[in-house]
Amino acid sequence: MKKTLLRSIYGAIMATLIFVGNVHASEVAQPANSQQNKIVGVWDVQVAVLDCNTGGQLAGFSGLHKYELGGTAQVVPSTNPAAMSAHVGIWRHVRKNQYRLEFKMFRFDPSGITSDGRL
Repeated sequence: MKKTLLRSIYGAIMATLIFVGNVHASEVAQPANSQQNKIVGVWDVQVAVLDCNTGGQLAGFSGLHKYELGGTAQVVPSTNPAAMSAHVGIWRHVRKNQYRLEFKMFRFDPSGITSDGRL
């Protein structure tokens, strides 16, 4: 009986040590403070939409950007949802403080129809 209890306790301790070891190993593999993850978090942003030909500003708005470990993102603009909806996307680190971002959002005409024809 004592041997069975000791084996159970020993097994539980070993399983815990293996689990803790694996958790630590995954944290080391992708440290949260590495250069590529500096964008991770929620950001209060001011966006300027520029004309690439003239450099003039076409529009501007504030919003919230959320970048998550693993490369997913969410954007909530402070604009009227009829003008610009919240959007989701992906991001990746390019080099130093440069990131590539790609987003998808839905646009609606004044009657409430999206650009792909759905309500």
